Amino acid sequence: MRRYGGPLTSDTIFTSATPWITNNLPDLPLGKEVPQSTSSDESLSWAMQQLQACSQSHEACNGDSPTPLPSRVLDVFAEGESGVRLYESRGETAPYVCLSHCWGRRPFLRTLSGSLDAHRTEILWWRLPRTFQDAVEFTRKLGIRYLWIDSLCIVQDDQHDWRREAARMASIFQGAELVISAAKSQGADGGLYAELPPTHRTHTLRRAETIHVRRALTHTQRLLSRYHAPPSILPIFTRGWVLQERFLSRRILHFGPEELSFECLESATCQCTPTPTPTPTPTPTTMANASTTMPTWYAHLLDRSARPKHYYSPRTWREGMDAAARARCWRCLVEDYTRLRLTFDKDVFPAIAGLAQRMAEARGPRARYFAGLWGGGSGSGGVAWTDPGGGEEEGWETTWMVRPASWRAPSWSWAS
Repeated sequence: MRRYGGPLTSDTIFTSATPWITNNLPDLPLGKEVPQSTSSDESLSWAMQQLQACSQSHEACNGDSPTPLPSRVLDVFAEGESGVRLYESRGETAPYVCLSHCWGRRPFLRTLSGSLDAHRTEILWWRLPRTFQDAVEFTRKLGIRYLWIDSLCIVQDDQHDWRREAARMASIFQGAELVISAAKSQGADGGLYAELPPTHRTHTLRRAETIHVRRALTHTQRLLSRYHAPPSILPIFTRGWVLQERFLSRRILHFGPEELSFECLESATCQCTPTPTPTPTPTPTTMANASTTMPTWYAHLLDRSARPKHYYSPRTWREGMDAAARARCWRCLVEDYTRLRLTFDKDVFPAIAGLAQRMAEARGPRARYFAGLWGGGSGSGGVAWTDPGGGEEEGWETTWMVRPASWRAPSWSWAS
C-alpha cells in the first residue's frame, strides 16, 4: 500500500500500515503502485472500472436525458482500410466520446471545405496524427462507435460552420459518454500513452521499517501540504479552450505522463489512489452546515483546489449554490481562466461561452451577461483587478495574461 511522503519531492510506499507509521504519520493517505504503462491492459481495466462505477452509481453523472449526436462525428467502426470516416448525424441518439487535446504548433490533419467529401468516405489512417490514432483505438476498446474531435468534425475554413458548432460546444461535451484528455501532450503528435519513467519507479529502503520511495507523480490537482507534491502544470491545463471541455463534461479520463486519472461530477481519483469514495454534490443545506465549521471563503478554496470539476460543474451551480456563491464561483472561474493561454485573442469569449451559457441557466431568466460580467444586483459583478505581484498563496506559481494587441473587449471587462 502506498503512502505519500517526503517534503514536496517524493512518494513513499509502505508495505503495511505498521504501528510506527500510524503513530508518527497518522495523516498520510494510503495508496497503491501504478502500472508500467498507461497503454497496458491493467490501465485499460482500471479505466473501465471507473466508467462502470460512475455509470452505475453516480446519480449526478447520469441524470440528464440522452443527447443527440453532434452534427458530425467520426465513425470508428466504418468500412474501409482505416475503419474511420466522418459521419453526419440525423439527430439520432447514441453514445459518443470526445477528445480534448492541445493543437500545438505543428500542422496536422483537419477537415476543410475541400476535404469534407473525402473525409465522409474515409480518413486515411496514416494521415491521422498520433493522438487521434490513439483516441480512435481507445474508443474502439470501450466498444463505442462514435468519436468527436474538433479539428475533424468542424469545417475549419468555413466561418459559418465554425460559429454554429462552437455555439453547440456546451451540449457536445455535456452529452459525451466520456471525454478523453491527452493531458501530457503539447501537440496532436504527442499521443495519449506514456511509459512510467525510470525516475518515477520505486526504490526499496530497509531500516526500522521497509519503505519504498519514488519521485512524486504528476497529478491534475492537489492541495499543498507538507506531504504533497506541488501541482504540476500539464500542457493541456495551460490552454484556455480546455477549461470548458473539462468542466462541462460528465466524466473525463486524463492520460498523464505516469498514470491515468479520472474526474466526474461525484469523484476524482487516479491510479495511485485506492478505490475512490464518492463525494455527493452539496446542497444548500449541507453548504450551510459546512459554513458553521469553516469560513465560507475557505470552503470555496478547498472545493476549487481539490475538486475543481465538481466546483465548476453546472449541476453544482444549479443545486448546490445560492446567488452569492455563484457570483463568487464565477469570479474564481475568471481568475483561473485568465491564467491560461489562447492561440487567438478573439477566442476569449467563445472559449468560455458554454460555461457562461450554463451559468446563465443557473442564475435564472433575469441573468444578464455583459462581456464576461454579470449584471442584476450581484455587487461588482466580476470587475476584479488584481496586482499579480502579491496576494498569491505561497507555493502557487501564477501566469497572467497581457493586454492583447488588438481590441477584443471593452476596457471595463477583465477580457480586455
